[in-house]
This record gives sequence, structure tokens and C-alpha cells, in this order.
Amino acid sequence: MHESEVAAREQALVWRGKDYLGHSLLGRDFTLGAIRKGRTRIPSAGGKMKRKALDVVLHAHNISKKWRKFIAGATDSVTFYTPFFDFLILRLVDANIQIPRRNITVVTDFRVEVLISHPKQLTAVRKLLDQGVQVKYLPRLHAKVLLVDDRVAILGSQNFTAYARQSKEVSAGAFDLLNGTKFLRTLIGWREEAQPIDTSLVDLLVECLRSRSCQFEALVGECRRDFDEVFRQRENKRERIEKFIRNVREKAPWLSGDSIIPKELARRFVERSVWWPYHPEYGYVRAPGHAKNLYDHAVHGWAIDFGNNTFLVGRAIDRCGWHLNLCLEEASSGAIGSLDAVKAYMKYILSGAVANCDGLEYEGDYPVVDDELRFGAAIVDLTDAINFILEETGIQELFR
Repeated sequence: MHESEVAAREQALVWRGKDYLGHSLLGRDFTLGAIRKGRTRIPSAGGKMKRKALDVVLHAHNISKKWRKFIAGATDSVTFYTPFFDFLILRLVDANIQIPRRNITVVTDFRVEVLISHPKQLTAVRKLLDQGVQVKYLPRLHAKVLLVDDRVAILGSQNFTAYARQSKEVSAGAFDLLNGTKFLRTLIGWREEAQPIDTSLVDLLVECLRSRSCQFEALVGECRRDFDEVFRQRENKRERIEKFIRNVREKAPWLSGDSIIPKELARRFVERSVWWPYHPEYGYVRAPGHAKNLYDHAVHGWAIDFGNNTFLVGRAIDRCGWHLNLCLEEASSGAIGSLDAVKAYMKYILSGAVANCDGLEYEGDYPVVDDELRFGAAIVDLTDAINFILEETGIQELFR
């Protein structure tokens, strides 16, 4: 088969001879190379290869109408395998079925946690038994399969319940391919292994669960209200965070890195973060006059020279903005880190925004001493620089 033909069949969701479906349904290993004209080579009992049609249809919706069609066409037997069911299975059994009720079998799991959470299941079991349908108990059953005439099947995630009809389910219908397969032998083996259930047992279980089911339903209702409140609070928090993020980005559009750092922003950054440490009377004093020396570097954007070094103001703000924008993206998905971690990384960013006299950024970080970048008679206080950027964005409110 040409590769384009394989792709076309995949798109149509009608799989004839599809390799991985063949493997999952038949317990055999197939490859695309073994597919020929919609048929697959299957090993026979003698070891020789025989040809058998493989016809599987996939569904991603409620499959109950298909169940009805399959059951109505039954000529010998119908077997339901399901851990959960309710009165829907009674309607399926009554759907114009032509075979005797004794040829219908329901194989289920009678775990107490199933029955106490689905008390209607026992009532449905009693009605099935009253109609002559066989109901059997198989521990640890989790499969959901409708087997008709021990020949064709529909299997998938959908339980035989009214609730499941509104759920998001996937199913696969296998037609005329199960005879002689390990898959079919396993299903029949489960049916034979399962223990029969009678009405006396059902009556005892109903009586045992009667009061406890009411208690369980009350507990579930209480938990559901608590869960709803948790999700409501979570949704309100998410909406507040999304609104906060929009406001931050409107206030500081340069966070995204798509816009040029404004000179006014760079000037105020210098005024807030640069100090002169040698004042004869006061020692450390702010040195806002350095902002007058701010210039637009041909490579690095806004910059200011301190002796043989250049502090890359534009780079520093832009890179801190990139990191804060990343924090906003993480917050929008519910992951909010610590403000201390954000400040620590911003300090690392600022210490790397320094170039030498040739205009080349240092390969490593510029030395940080007492949270300061020292350039002779001028210093850049990293705490002031970080606080200025946080105040310009208002992002620190996110961490409170």
C-alpha cells in the first residue's frame, strides 16, 4: 500500500488492517508492511500465514445507538462486560432483541465501593434477574465490552449508564474478526470464570447497603459542595491574576521585549540606583547627575560609562523585563514562585550587563560586593535597581 493511501485511511477514521489496532485487538504484532488491500497476514495454528480481514471503526462520541443496532442483530448471544451499569442496560436488553433472555449475560464487578456509590446498579441487577438475564460477578473487571454472538464487539471507555451517554468517551467497533482470536478466547474465559448472582444475594446486599447508601450520598453531597467552593475560589483567583497580568503589561509594555526601552525609563533607573560613596560629610549619597551621561550605544542601547567600564542600562532593564514576563506567563498557568527567587535572578542579570572599554560584555558576571557593582567613584546599588524595576511594573503585588 502506498504511504498516501495509508494516510487517507487514517484521516477517514476507518481502519482496515491498521497495525496498532490489530495489535491491541488480536494480541498479534503487525506492521504497515504487512498490510495489503485492507487485509492483514495473521499466523495460523500451523505457523503458516493466512489472510483475514481486519475492520475496525473508531468513535469519539456516545455509542449507545450502535449498541442498540448490534443487540438487535444478535442471533445467538449477547454479553455485556462492565463494572458500572444502570437502567440503561435494561432498555438495551428490551431493544427489539430476538434471542432468549437466558442467552444474555451481564458480567460485572460487585465491589462494595461500586455498589455504595451506584445503588441503582443493584436494582438494575434484580430487574435483569427477574427477566431471566444471567448476571455474573468477576472481581477486578474494568473492561467495557459488548460482545454479540461471540463474533463481533464494541469496546471502549463508555460504561452502560445514562451518565456515560453525556461523557466524553472513545470506542472501537470490531467486525467479523474475532473468531479464533486470543482476544475472543479471553472474553469467553472471563464469562465462564465469573460467578453467577441470584436474587437472594441481591436482596441481602440491598438491605445491607440501604442506610449506608443514604449516608454515602450525604457525604458525597457535602464533598461536592466543598469541591465546588474550592474550584470557585481557584477560578476567581485565576481571573484576578489574569486581570493583574493585563494591567502590568499595559503599564510596562517593554516587559515583552517587543518594544524599545524608553530613555525616560533608563534615566530614572540611573537616578534611583547610582550612588557616589565618597561624600566628605555623608559618605554614600545618591548621584542622579550621572543620568545626564546616558547615551544610546550603537550595539547595546542605553548605556553609561564609568571609567573603563560601561553599565548597559538598556540591556539590564530589557533582560529583567524578559524574566518578569516569564514569571507572568508562569503565573497565568497557576505557578507563582517566590519574590526572593525573582530578586536573586534579577541580581544575576544586572551583574552581567557590563561591558569593557571595547564595548564587549564580560564573559562572566561583573563582581558584586555587598549587593553593589563598583566602578571607581560610582556604584550601582543592585537592591535599588531591582526595587525600581519592580515598582515600575507593580509585579511585586503578585507575590503577596
